[in-house]
Amino acid sequence: MDPMELMRKAISNGKIPSEYERKIEPGLVKAKDAIKKVEKATGAKYPIWYVLPYAIIMKGGNLDSEAIVYSRFMPLSNENTLLLTVEFTAPLILFGSKDTVASAVAHEFLHYINFLALLKDRRLGSSSPTDHVIEALYADEGELYNADLIYSKSRYLKRVLAEKFKDGLNDEALNKKTITRWINAGLPTLVISPSENRITISMFAVMNYVPEEGARRLINWT
Repeated sequence: MDPMELMRKAISNGKIPSEYERKIEPGLVKAKDAIKKVEKATGAKYPIWYVLPYAIIMKGGNLDSEAIVYSRFMPLSNENTLLLTVEFTAPLILFGSKDTVASAVAHEFLHYINFLALLKDRRLGSSSPTDHVIEALYADEGELYNADLIYSKSRYLKRVLAEKFKDGLNDEALNKKTITRWINAGLPTLVISPSENRITISMFAVMNYVPEEGARRLINWT
């Protein structure tokens, strides 16, 4: 998938000014460089990723106040096929520093590996009486089940996450730019609640899924 496909579609539909296609290029370079470093450090391929043409604001639930979500691990499926992807919002790619983008890239990779580890251990539970679908929390900021194992194999990931991620992504400069240059500018913004931050996926697709070789080695998938 072209990482800019959705962004270009939003630009062509007039939802985002055309100059943003040029403005986002430096951020894409940061993301691609960070992905290469993750792949080199872990020996695993990064999942499919793309840029979302909007900001995401999380409201309600257990959150004390609204929060901006900059990236999400997103498992998608039809009846028989599972596709594991990572979404990076346009404000992150546009306004995030090199270190912040690298932290988001690394953090979502951990969510990807965490999902595979849960899948390997058959710890993904069904939310359907017919057991045909699984409900997955795809942007959980809680403790990652497999993080310690990955940290032990990749000091790069541990280092790049140490400063920016603590109870979520911490970058006040990015928050300010996102609010003033994107949200307050009237550019596309999605407001969701924690309960909406879930997706259903086919159990058949999950059971038939086999990760690529590098990811299998990383989590000792036999």
